[in-house]
This record gives sequence, structure tokens and C-alpha cells, in this order.
Amino acid sequence: MPSPETFKRGQVVGALWRVWSGGGDDKVPAAFSTRIRKLGELGVPLSRKEKPGRAGIDSRYTVEHGFELGVALKCLESGLKQGEVAYFMYHIRDDLRECYRAIMASPPSPGQNILAKDRPNSPACMVVTGGNPAALGDPRRSNVSDNSIYMTFRTVEIPGAQGASKAKKKEIFVPKFHRGLESVTEEIERLAQYIGDDVRIVIELSNFAVLLTEALKVVPQMRRGRQ
Repeated sequence: MPSPETFKRGQVVGALWRVWSGGGDDKVPAAFSTRIRKLGELGVPLSRKEKPGRAGIDSRYTVEHGFELGVALKCLESGLKQGEVAYFMYHIRDDLRECYRAIMASPPSPGQNILAKDRPNSPACMVVTGGNPAALGDPRRSNVSDNSIYMTFRTVEIPGAQGASKAKKKEIFVPKFHRGLESVTEEIERLAQYIGDDVRIVIELSNFAVLLTEALKVVPQMRRGRQ
């Protein structure tokens, strides 16, 4: 089995920014680079054993490392703190890599429709009976493949031990990965049946995975040094 293609840190940062900025700006803002650097110091996306271990040798990143890093950035944007995100990524790292492979086995094409008959391993788009005929109620949606994958997870803030401290600890529960909008809808509908367990963070992963993969193909190699 051939070794996976690898990239320098600057290339990954550049590719991520290209996705975040919609491809319109190749100059990476310092704040964006700093956020990624701090995640790296906390072990995202490279574990300690994946780092070179000595000065003068550049770390190498696979596209799956870049995918994990992007998901971490999305989690930061949802309001989680850096330490919480690092802990979360550490525990779902293998799941994210499996998810990336599943996405690329039947990838979406952002902005374009793919016929359901051409993607038998993906569900067809959901059609809502009686829904808006120009949107989810359009019966022609059943002919289109739904190649989307989402991640949902729950967080709960737990008060300090014995109430002696005002500090709160955030507990992050095991995420679920959903193939297709219908799967996400079923999860949201299930939440409506429970009081006290009715909040989820939803993150789209499939379009992001494709856009990042394409960005890594064209982003220039950066000079060594802090980006």
C-alpha cells in the first residue's frame, strides 16, 4: 500500500484558510495561524508520537490530519474552549479519519447535483410530503443522491465539585455521524421527545472534506518558519 501524500504545516494552514475564506484570499491572517498553532501545542492534529521529536525536522501532515484540524476549528467556532476541543479531538480521532474515508468514497460535489442511481451506497435526498415544492417538498429530490455527512454532539456544563467552586467543567459526549439530511432530521426529532437532553451541536463535514482536499492540491508550499 503506497504511503499517503503528506504536506507541510504551512500548506495545511493555507488550505484551511482557503476553505474558510471561500477561496478569495491566499493571505492567512495572523489570528487564524495563531489559533492553529495553539491547537498544535495541545496535540491537534499530531499526536506526540507523530511529531518529529527533534529540532530542524518539519512535521508532515496527511489530508486526514488537515481534516481533523478543520473540525477542531469548527468546534472552536461553536463556542468550545481550546482545551476542550483538544480533549474531544483526541478521543474521536479514529472516528474522524474513518469519517473522512467514508466521505471521499462517495463525495459530494458542492454546488452540483449527483444522480441517486450513480451513488447506490448513498441515500437519496429527503422529500418532505406536503413541503415547499420549490425546496424540500420537490419530488424530484428523490432522484438526487444525498452525499452529506454531519456530526452531532452534546455538551453539558457541570458545576464545580460539591459546589465549592464557581468553575464549571464541560462534559462532551460521544458524537454521532449522520449520512444524509434524513438521518440528522431523525436525530432532531428524537430530541423533541426528551426534556433535558434536547440540545445538539451540528457540524457539516462532507462539503468541508471535499473543499479541503481540493485546496491541498493547489496551495503553494510555504517557506519554513512561523506562519
